[in-house]
Amino acid sequence: MKRTCVGLFLLLTLMFLSFKPEQILGQAPERPANGGGDSLVSVTVNAELDGRAKELAALLADPGIRNHLRAEIKRSSRREQIIFLDEFLASASKLSGQSDKVRGKCDDALGKAKKAKQRFNQADIINALVSPEVDVYFPARDHRDKWTGSDDVLVGVGTLNGEAETIKAYSVKTQQSLSLNTTEPPASPVIMVSPCEHDSHEAPPPLETSDVPQSKSETPKEGKNSYLQTSYFKITNDHEPWTSGDPEIYVLVVQWYGTSTLTKVKIYLNGVNQEGVWKDLAGCPTNLNFYWDDNYFPITYYRVMEEDPGTLMNSPVTVSAFGVSVSTYVTIRDGDDALGSVNVDRNAVGWCPYGALANCCQCWFTEVSTGEARMRMVKVH
Repeated sequence: MKRTCVGLFLLLTLMFLSFKPEQILGQAPERPANGGGDSLVSVTVNAELDGRAKELAALLADPGIRNHLRAEIKRSSRREQIIFLDEFLASASKLSGQSDKVRGKCDDALGKAKKAKQRFNQADIINALVSPEVDVYFPARDHRDKWTGSDDVLVGVGTLNGEAETIKAYSVKTQQSLSLNTTEPPASPVIMVSPCEHDSHEAPPPLETSDVPQSKSETPKEGKNSYLQTSYFKITNDHEPWTSGDPEIYVLVVQWYGTSTLTKVKIYLNGVNQEGVWKDLAGCPTNLNFYWDDNYFPITYYRVMEEDPGTLMNSPVTVSAFGVSVSTYVTIRDGDDALGSVNVDRNAVGWCPYGALANCCQCWFTEVSTGEARMRMVKVH
């Protein structure tokens, strides 16, 4: 038995050393590190955002521009009703009935916003951003729902360091700058001018919330192939300050197939945006269902992340079972926050029952935890 284990370990080591990059699904190219901290990139981006926020606050002193902003936000079908700064300024400069002075300010601000977007799209900066777009939105839902166009609104300045304890803001009423705490939104509504941190601006579906009890499954007759299904998902810490709006949760999954193939996929869980609440993934446009058969290594690796701007980097992953470990890497951004990882042994996950209870899989989950995220899983045919 000892000789067999040693032989298996040597075989696995040779397979990993001969592993080819093109066998990885979803692999991103290497990019130079030039973001984070007080780097030249972050200083440049933060200064641009500060300038654009100050100009927007000046424009919003005009009631017509405020009303137009409110209408554009209400009209937006993007997630969190985000609008893009350049698009808003372009439409604002064409409003009828405004003075030449206000129109001139809009045109001037539009020109600077276009230049900022062009600058953000250059090679030395775009690597640290999810997109060159500048997002304008109310990150606090209560502010977004209740603002009527009044001049008590504040314009917050987003930064590449999205988790700072304070942010700078400009008062529309006084045109003075002030500091806001990121732990709790103020009474005054705050609209942010921020770097884009969304892989997609598409509005997520409203996932149903549940609090289903965990139970152990009866063991039905096992098949030779099936799906490892995550039906419910909960985060306990989203690592996102209120100034950044909803979290962008994604899951990195690694499977090992056969003798030489590692597959790596990145799944965004749009709609998983509340702490402490179980979300039913049945309504999610993406899913965490992964095929397996006897050719698959019994362990599936899950790492849960919250996405933020930052430079792409490779992060190591180890898939382990029965004293054997396989190492690879996944691509993340250096600003992303980790909610933990877990190696799930499919043999420890209960089967969805057959017969009269075949439609009652929600009663039979095995729960696993990454630390700050939890998944309720079953095996299904």
